[in-house]
Amino acid sequence: ITYFDAETMLVLKREYKMKYSSLLFQFDVDIKVENQLKNEVIIHKSIMYDGEWDIPFKTSEKFHFDLLIVS
Repeated sequence: ITYFDAETMLVLKREYKMKYSSLLFQFDVDIKVENQLKNEVIIHKSIMYDGEWDIPFKTSEKFHFDLLIVS
């Protein structure tokens, strides 16, 4: 999903949802990215990642982070 500024059509936010399952591996990942305009350039304001990976014969992995970018 992409959120735009109605007047400028700049991308304010994006949300990604990826999910896949097969015999070889499976994953379920959510990523959210917020942008801001600084000095007439769009830069990331924050990134949130929440995901789970499972590969046969390996330990499954769950990972979450929130990254706030200060500029």
